[in-house]
Amino acid sequence: MEFSNFKKAIQDHFAQMSETTDHVYEVEVDKDEMWNLYLDSFPAGTNEIYRKRREYDCSCCRQFIRVIGNVVFIKDAVVHTIWELTDLGTTFQPVADALDAYIKARAGMMSLTNSKGRALNLIPEKLVVPPALEKEARDILVADFVNGTKNTMQGTAEIHVEPRLKSDTAWFLLCTKRPIKPLIYQQRKKAKFVSKTQETDENVFMKKQFLYGADSRGNAGFGFWQMAFGSDGTAAN
Repeated sequence: MEFSNFKKAIQDHFAQMSETTDHVYEVEVDKDEMWNLYLDSFPAGTNEIYRKRREYDCSCCRQFIRVIGNVVFIKDAVVHTIWELTDLGTTFQPVADALDAYIKARAGMMSLTNSKGRALNLIPEKLVVPPALEKEARDILVADFVNGTKNTMQGTAEIHVEPRLKSDTAWFLLCTKRPIKPLIYQQRKKAKFVSKTQETDENVFMKKQFLYGADSRGNAGFGFWQMAFGSDGTAAN
């Protein structure tokens, strides 16, 4: 699929959505960040550097993505982006899926309001990933350049690699700098280290075993759900 066909698919989807809704909205995002996400979402080998620029890094593409890329529609209290497309082929489908997830995540957290309609001003700054996604997370948030292009997303969030995540594809974007947290842990009794290593202890005397442990009390729970965005890594999520 050529970019012209990709562009037409987006325009057709925009026209179709415009017929079913009365209002069109824009999500507040960094246009350069969105453009770089577009470039970096092409599968390996499909957007290589030719001379000084990558294949799909042209002024026409850039202008189109920057102008229309953050447009969303709200229908039946559900946010829909212009990137909700299918059957785009192996080159452009991953790009549409990545931009769709990104815009929805930003819209879902940063546009939340309180009961009086005032913005909650939630800005996500911690990305939690499993070990399998550590490299991808560092490419997005730590690397100076991504595929030869200045990484404008560098430093926008802190990476936390969590080995206890059971899924190799799930990731979470959290807002943790507010007094109220998305996850709360309450410690009731500080951990106390205990050992049973004396010769008079039954386990040592009878089995020659030395036992060690810790005793503590606490509980964990959810804070504000608005301060966390989670994905299982699938395009449908």
